[in-house]
Amino acid sequence: MTKVILMVAIALAACKGKKSGEPADDKATGVPATVTAEDRALIDRWAVLYGDYAAALEAAGVDCAKAAAGVREVNGKNADLIAKGKPRLQALRGEPAAARWIDETYKPKLGAALDRMAPLLDSCRGNADLSAALADGPFSRKDQPR
Repeated sequence: MTKVILMVAIALAACKGKKSGEPADDKATGVPATVTAEDRALIDRWAVLYGDYAAALEAAGVDCAKAAAGVREVNGKNADLIAKGKPRLQALRGEPAAARWIDETYKPKLGAALDRMAPLLDSCRGNADLSAALADGPFSRKDQPR
């Protein structure tokens, strides 16, 4: 009887803080339960997408028109990913555990790509053509997933 009580106490302690039916986080990887395998694949592709934008902007040198054309080309090749990724990443960012995990796992990759883009973006600040091309991609306004 003591063993049964001890086992129930251990089970209850393990469930503490979890609501009934709420999936558990993956302790081995630290991935929150709300982040699915499909979400992880999407975020992986999103990080590659940022690298593609960085490459396009680096290739443009300081030519804002060439940068806008490069951004439009990346947008076109990734239209499905952008259409699916923006709302899903925004939803994940609304979940604190998922947002924290995304930041811890992907922010260094995304940040490195953004650092590569910074010189051209600084030199083309205010260029309407480039701004419009960026807004058509994953970089639209402050509600953008990062």
